[in-house]
Amino acid sequence: MLPHGNGKKVRILLFIKDGDSDLSLKSKYDVDIVGGHSLIKKIESKTFDLNYNYIVTTPDTLSYLKPIAAILGPKNLMPSSKNETITTNIKQTVEDLRRGRMYIAPNKNGSLNLSIGRKSFKNEWIHDNFKTVHKLLKNLEHASKRKQCIHTIFLSSTMSSGIKIHLD
Repeated sequence: MLPHGNGKKVRILLFIKDGDSDLSLKSKYDVDIVGGHSLIKKIESKTFDLNYNYIVTTPDTLSYLKPIAAILGPKNLMPSSKNETITTNIKQTVEDLRRGRMYIAPNKNGSLNLSIGRKSFKNEWIHDNFKTVHKLLKNLEHASKRKQCIHTIFLSSTMSSGIKIHLD
């Protein structure tokens, strides 16, 4: 969790047993859309746009998603316990995702690319977010008991060259 979020607007889809019939669930859980069996059918027939960042579901509803797993998987939308999108505490999970909970995973080259803020953020916010990420990575480095894992850090905006950060 970044202390000031990352500034991204997060779109969340919730699959739940009563999702088709109970329209109050959308406001109750603060999600963009709630669905059940009929939404799964729409996704299966490719008549529904999956322009969402996360799909959250409960453990008892996960089995309903099997027919669309091949569609959700390549888009990195399939709920999993690894990224905590399969949950019994939907309200807390959605709140954490909206506040900027991040999942850090290296790309195939071993690099981490992640967003710690926006241009509109105050300098202190970006600094606090950076310190949080750096502390987490240092803790992971010490836990792995390997040689130095962090070799270089660059900070850049989307369309600019990176600035090398020297940490002493």
